[in-house]
Amino acid sequence: MRHVELEGRGRVLLTDEKHVATGGEASVYRDGDTAIKVYTDPGAMRTRVPVEKLQRLMRLRHDHIVAPQGVVRHNDTPVGYYMPFVDGMPLLQAFPTAFWQRSGFDMAQALRIVAQMRDIVQYAHDAGAVVADPNEMNWLLVGEGDDVQVYAIDVDAWGIKGFDAHVVAPSVRDYHAAAFTPASDWFGWAVVTFQLLTGIHPYKGVLSPYKRHDLEARMRDNASVFAPGVRLPSAVRPFAQIPSALLAYYQAVFQDGLRESPPMIGGTARTVSIAASVRVVPAVARGALTWRVVYDQQPIAHIYLGGLARTREGLLVDLATHDVLLRDVPADAAVVVRQSDSALVAVMDDGAPVLRVIRAHHKPQIAALHLQGVIRFVSAEGRLFAVTHRSLTEVQVLQMGRTLIATAGTAWPILPHALQWFDGVGVQDALGARHLVVPDVQKGCAMVRVPELDGARIVSVVRRNRVAVVTTVDHAGNYRRRVIVMDSKLKEYTIDVVADAEDGIVPHVVLPKGVVATIVEDGALEISVPSTGKRQRIRDGALRTDMRLAHNNNDVYVVTPDGVVQHITMTAQ
Repeated sequence: MRHVELEGRGRVLLTDEKHVATGGEASVYRDGDTAIKVYTDPGAMRTRVPVEKLQRLMRLRHDHIVAPQGVVRHNDTPVGYYMPFVDGMPLLQAFPTAFWQRSGFDMAQALRIVAQMRDIVQYAHDAGAVVADPNEMNWLLVGEGDDVQVYAIDVDAWGIKGFDAHVVAPSVRDYHAAAFTPASDWFGWAVVTFQLLTGIHPYKGVLSPYKRHDLEARMRDNASVFAPGVRLPSAVRPFAQIPSALLAYYQAVFQDGLRESPPMIGGTARTVSIAASVRVVPAVARGALTWRVVYDQQPIAHIYLGGLARTREGLLVDLATHDVLLRDVPADAAVVVRQSDSALVAVMDDGAPVLRVIRAHHKPQIAALHLQGVIRFVSAEGRLFAVTHRSLTEVQVLQMGRTLIATAGTAWPILPHALQWFDGVGVQDALGARHLVVPDVQKGCAMVRVPELDGARIVSVVRRNRVAVVTTVDHAGNYRRRVIVMDSKLKEYTIDVVADAEDGIVPHVVLPKGVVATIVEDGALEISVPSTGKRQRIRDGALRTDMRLAHNNNDVYVVTPDGVVQHITMTAQ
């Protein structure tokens, strides 16, 4: 820990508890509503981000641009800057269709985000700046539903009068431009907003004669998803949902080389001829799997461990009995099924923790929670945890007569602002060193150091028992799955890097027995056992990459795009 001086604010002590993340050049800390960025190499302040540049960037005044507010010094030496703290998720996590289905995100919300991003880039240009690198990690989504907002971050990398930008991700680079200009900004803006609206990079998909992952060649040749003969997976959202003027703009940019500001976002969608050449990869004949409908009463958004699910309308339902157990369940609720035929539903309500105990055919009961400093609730392996300002604390519910009391169980020290929670596992950035936070099925919780994840751009993690599947994306937009198998003591591990579908995240699920099921492409399901290396590919024409995979114990469920849950098994030969 060390003291730093915030210009115009005073001294602040940077502790491990305030650490948020560490990248290749700097670390970010949170002090209340302020984010403090400290460069690893103080020399960067003299070369790439001098004080004079920060002072120019400080003049930017836009509610959705996280611009520098002042210089940070240590022993009178400039070492960074401070800015407003914004707590959100990277824009790229909103690209997959699975996210839209799970969260209720829709085209109307996406278009509002696109309009906000247009306004941000236009403001930057009017202020004499260029964004330079508007890649999917440099935008944060905050809020949910109709209140979702987008914020531009990493503003110190922008170019502004007298100070050039130097870095751009290959996925948004304009290979037809010799320098960073407003025109190249609009190209990058078009790439990332198109991904938000459709779920695919505009130069992905299968197109002869280009090889897979040959992104640069296709970008140089203007060989986009609008080219005749391109083949796309079913997970790509229909282009016809995009307002016609904006869709025509995308085609002109990606296929014809247009470089100018986009039209105002609005209007209606239409079925247009420019999308007619886009063909979905044909599926093979159906027959290898047996499908049985489990639930079709309401569109299902998410399935929890233990056979409960949340509908898109926020109902908590039992998939076996079809009973509605609770209403108005938010997407970020932690739901745990207990052995006593009851469930715990934990949420934050206006900053206050609320824990409900649910039993079939009984009114929900609120359990009094005696735990201070709760930030949010998470779950793993059928256990409920509270993330506090200092620890990951297990929450246990006791029956005291007619009163239910939630008490704090074992607590494990964590860095709360540096912890991201995924499906059954957390990822903690301890000053640049990535750890998996792995609660077991008993009473323990392991911190597993995984150097292979240091600096990786993590999109999703799914973990059951000793197996975790980590999906990452590189700066060229290529997705990778890292399959991690831990030993019985959750101390040692093996890791296998698997090349993923280049068009995005493929649906996958990890079963408690350590088996991974993946829809690797339309019409193909791969069953693998990472601990042994065994793999089996099953062909069934009903499988599509716009489906989601889930499980109940070791049964594999498919959730269709319209929210119907089906149980799949191998067809008897």
